[in-house]
Amino acid sequence: MANPSRRIWKSIEEFLAAGESVAALTYERASADRFRRSKRVGKSVKDQHRENLAVIARRGWTHLDSFRDNDLSASRYATKGRPGFELLMEAIASGRGDVLVVWELARTQRDLAVYVELRDLCLENGLRFWMVGDRLYDLANKDDKLSLGNAAIQGEYNADNISAGVQRGLEGTAIAGMPHGRAPYGYRRVYDPETKEFVRQEPDDTEHVSPAGIKYTPAKVVREIFGELEAGRSITRVTQSLNDRKIPSPGGKTWARSAVRLIGLTPTYAGLRAHYQNIYKAVWEGIVTPETYWAVKRLLSDPSRVHTRPSRAQYLLSYIARCEVCKGPLARVHIPYKGGFDSYRCLDRGCGEVRREEMDDFANKTMIKWLSDPEIHAKLIEAAGTSDEETQKATIEKTRLELDLENWERQAIAGSVTPEFFGKIQVDRIAKIKEQEEIIESAKIPSILRGLIGPDAERRWGKAPLEVKREALRLTSRIEVAPTGDPKDRYLGNLGKRVDWDWIYGKKTKN
Repeated sequence: MANPSRRIWKSIEEFLAAGESVAALTYERASADRFRRSKRVGKSVKDQHRENLAVIARRGWTHLDSFRDNDLSASRYATKGRPGFELLMEAIASGRGDVLVVWELARTQRDLAVYVELRDLCLENGLRFWMVGDRLYDLANKDDKLSLGNAAIQGEYNADNISAGVQRGLEGTAIAGMPHGRAPYGYRRVYDPETKEFVRQEPDDTEHVSPAGIKYTPAKVVREIFGELEAGRSITRVTQSLNDRKIPSPGGKTWARSAVRLIGLTPTYAGLRAHYQNIYKAVWEGIVTPETYWAVKRLLSDPSRVHTRPSRAQYLLSYIARCEVCKGPLARVHIPYKGGFDSYRCLDRGCGEVRREEMDDFANKTMIKWLSDPEIHAKLIEAAGTSDEETQKATIEKTRLELDLENWERQAIAGSVTPEFFGKIQVDRIAKIKEQEEIIESAKIPSILRGLIGPDAERRWGKAPLEVKREALRLTSRIEVAPTGDPKDRYLGNLGKRVDWDWIYGKKTKN
């Protein structure tokens, strides 16, 4: 139903003869062009506006209002809203204007659904005339509606082509190992002074001095973050250390845990280029080795990783050891009587508890014995021998095989191949996928153990910080403690019988 505040034109002839009585709305839009602002393809918003006003003047209409969106996409791939377009829609809905003037239809939208929404809004509110370039369209005319619809379809098709081209360009850039976006913290870009073309990306070893008087370089900070994380330091501790020395974050403020974690998960720092799930060799030098990057990534990506506040990580087995009865965590509590002592108690139901000092001593001796075992030592060294590059290749190959199997499955469903042939392909691909999974699984030995295993494990374990010991325990062991079953001896009992220690990298043993 037409908006009662808008004039109703009986025919296009009446509209054309109305002259200055016709109120015209204009809309101008230009897409963002990050790389060629000085050579923008198509007309700028300013140029479009000038031409739209010229059309209005030639027709003798009255310019009522203009709406603009600069550097904003109109396709369905757009990530930002268009405030000017929204205001235009509100103006039409409120009854303003008799004709919409645009330089080309693509200025209003490149999404067919948006075109339909705008067209229907105009028809519902009585704005039946669109001036596109030098041609007047009447939405009440079926032939004009068909022409506009075809133009809208062409606009969406072009947007799809542009998007596909951009994606191909990004993939090609990634395969070539070229950088994308801004230079990450720790690197700097070098460009040709005349052509402004990219020359190289290199570690930023520019020396700075923090407000605390500490000398640092961005590249050195990145190396420190990876080194500390690989050694088993918690993200919280690494963050706290940087802030204690007043070394500014990439944004110039204090460091947050998320910023430290993001650096540890970014392959750029190993001289690698990521594009979706694929990793390629980059053209720039890594700040850390690929081995260090993959070791840290595995550590940070471990789904069983426990994120505890610093105040919780004061005791060796808190929230690591669990109750054998209810499977809840054991937490440190202080027992005030009999001179006072600490214990680990079942946090959920209070099923049982054990003296902390005796349990810690038991755990330390058990870990040292395990880390010193030549058989375990050999097994860990062998597993660590699977290079991170091999792991990366295995991951990529596993994904390729899975996609290939899905493709054959679709062909079998469509009847393009026989069930017998697909059955042979399926058996072959599943077997090869399992081979790649075994390679990936064998590389899951935590890098933190590399600095602890060996004949001198007792010395290394003794010197390791508490957080490193906790991380090693969490990654290697599943520890459950049973109640004593004796009300008179609730806190100690025979730990060899009470503790069920399940090694992740060895057979289950009752200590």
